[in-house]
Amino acid sequence: MSTPPGTISLAPDVMLNDALWRVGGMHGRVLDLNGNVLHEAVEVSANVEIDRINVPLVGTSTTGYKPGRETREGSITITKLDTAWEMNIYRWLSQSLEQRRQNRGTPEALMRPFSVILEHNDPSALGIEQWQLDGCLIWALRLGINIGDELVQREFPLTWSRETPLHAFERTGGVAATGLPAVTLVGALD
Repeated sequence: MSTPPGTISLAPDVMLNDALWRVGGMHGRVLDLNGNVLHEAVEVSANVEIDRINVPLVGTSTTGYKPGRETREGSITITKLDTAWEMNIYRWLSQSLEQRRQNRGTPEALMRPFSVILEHNDPSALGIEQWQLDGCLIWALRLGINIGDELVQREFPLTWSRETPLHAFERTGGVAATGLPAVTLVGALD
């Protein structure tokens, strides 16, 4: 069968260009727990590190390893819309030590933890990915100006206490009926 002039012949196998299913960062966003987009959040780096404990193995000249303490550290970068991020930390910093003691046992004595949802929802990818970070705290008050900035950006050090994959997927190694790689859903809400 011949292809009519001026017509593009499509490849029968969608597997020929696996670059199409790569997750694109431009489709990422940060949400609050109500599903509202935090439009100012343009980048989140969230790293969980496991400390490695060296274990000398008796009777050998080698060292083994076992997992140690976990740390959850990263950063959140925002393009400035208002002063909300700065005020999150300022409210705590502006209290004297005596005020914190007087406020002991109340929310005013504590830093204000929050939760965010990190989402990759690329329409060309094989699935959606969402991670919820709970117990988030920012650890710096970033102030200043730069008259050369087109947009004001601030990067805040971030820690959190727990992460949960809400929506996640893994390739199974098989092929789905669509001809794309088969995936299995592994998130808490899937």
